[in-house]
Amino acid sequence: MIAGVAQLSPAVFEPKKDYNGQDVKDVLRYFQETRLNNIKRYTSLTEVELTKSSMHPRLKVQITPVDLAWFDAEHDDHHLVTINNILKSQKP
Repeated sequence: MIAGVAQLSPAVFEPKKDYNGQDVKDVLRYFQETRLNNIKRYTSLTEVELTKSSMHPRLKVQITPVDLAWFDAEHDDHHLVTINNILKSQKP
């Protein structure tokens, strides 16, 4: 998007790791580090960069970095809610 591409690359949904076998604290730490890195990247963008847009390949709409930040945050939140629900279900 920042480089001026017309369409973003499709997301790859294959996880880099099998998180099921990891300690939940490690998974949550990974989410936190990733989210903080994304926030750092988004907040470093200039006003001009924030107005750029590219086509989202699955949604078929033009999105800006602000839209992508929102999409990323919602996606992370979905996973965090799922983790929370799993933890709640395991309590005696």
